[in-house]
Formats: sequence, C-alpha cells, structure tokens
Amino acid sequence: MRVALLLLLLAGCATSEPEHSGLRLVALAQGPGALHVQVCPEDADSCDDLTVTRGTVSDALELVPGIHEIRVSATEDGPVLSRFEYGFGPGAEYALALYGVADEPTHVSWTAEAKDLLGGIDEPFVAGFQLAHRMVPLRPPDADEAGEVRLVHGAPGAQPVRGTLALDSETIELPAVPYGAMGEAVRVERASGRLTLSFEGSPLDLAHVDLEPRPGTLTVVYVGAIEDGSLEVFTDRVGVSPR
Repeated sequence: MRVALLLLLLAGCATSEPEHSGLRLVALAQGPGALHVQVCPEDADSCDDLTVTRGTVSDALELVPGIHEIRVSATEDGPVLSRFEYGFGPGAEYALALYGVADEPTHVSWTAEAKDLLGGIDEPFVAGFQLAHRMVPLRPPDADEAGEVRLVHGAPGAQPVRGTLALDSETIELPAVPYGAMGEAVRVERASGRLTLSFEGSPLDLAHVDLEPRPGTLTVVYVGAIEDGSLEVFTDRVGVSPR
C-alpha cells in the first residue's frame, strides 16, 4: 500500500503544471494613443494579443515559464516596430515598459545591428529615441517589511529625472535616473507621502504625485512622454500590505 501511494504521489508531481509567470505591459511611448503587443511562447503556435493605452498599465498576463517572443506595433495590422525575446521564470512577476517614439524606424545603423547580434538593443544611444523596452522585475518586500519605491524614466529627450518624497517629518531622495533606465528600489517607512519630480540639477518641479508605499508593497513610478509641456507620470503598486 505504501509503495502504491508513493508511486501515485510521484506521478502527481511529475505531471503538475509549473507556476505561471506574470507580465504587465506599461505604455510610455510617445506617438499613438495605444500600442498593440503580441506575446508568443517559443514552443506554441498561438500568441497572446493585447492593446495597451498610452499612460496605462495592463492587467497581469499569465505566461507559461520559458522563452517568449514579443512583438510591438502601433496598430493591430501595422508593421512590427520592435521584436525581442525574454525568458520568464516560474512564479516571477514582471512589467514591460515600452518607451521612446512609436514610429517606423527610418534607418538601422550598423552599430544597432552589431548590438542586436551581441545580445539585444537595450542601450539608448543605439536606437536614439526609437521605440525601446525595459523589463522591470516586480519583487515587493515581505508583508511585514517597509514599502519600496522605484523610478522608471521613459521620457524621450529628457534629462535624468530625480525625485523627492516628502513625508510627515522627513524627506527621502530618489537618485536621478537617466532616460531608458530604472532606479534602485528605495525603502520608505511611512505609509504615505508626496513625490516631487524634477530634472537633475534643476530647481524647477516637473510633477507632483501622491504615493502610498505601504508595508509589503512596491510602488513603481513611471515617467512617460512630454506632451504639451507636461511630463506624463503614473504609478503602479504591487504586493500585499497587512494594513
């Protein structure tokens, strides 16, 4: 009886499904009002098709762990503006920030081709301000730990952006983040505050955002395109707070 039960348990473990990955799409790109994205598993015949409006974060898409090809276009039937691959681990959560100018590239330089062959175009100087991407790992702290805030800069042509988070009796500085990059996660002991964004070295305020970085959560602040003289800023909070 024990042998039969052990064999049954082993068979159940062997056939159990791997824990899914989660992917959110973040549309920061300047240009169209929305982006069309296809997420295609390496060993599957079909793709997930999503449309994400500029200045928003999509709901989490469940993915089978493994390599996926991602294709981005301005419209469902339009040409592919960006195509790349990522590997997703089981149980991990990610946000894919799409930034730059969502327009057809006019020229692909030999440096861009070389960089692509060497491991992907992630450096801003390679493709200028053409549509690019940044994968943001979403790893919130434990439920009983202080909340965290992270800054992601996707405003084409803008100087590095820094933040000052004003709390009840103190301020916390978020170091300047260059275009196309994400800053380190900064721990915040208080549950609420007001974040002021500005360009590095400038005394002028660009935007103000009210935050609630509660314990056990990660708040990602996305800086998008500059439209009509204003910086597009929005936030996304992940994790579970005990309060």
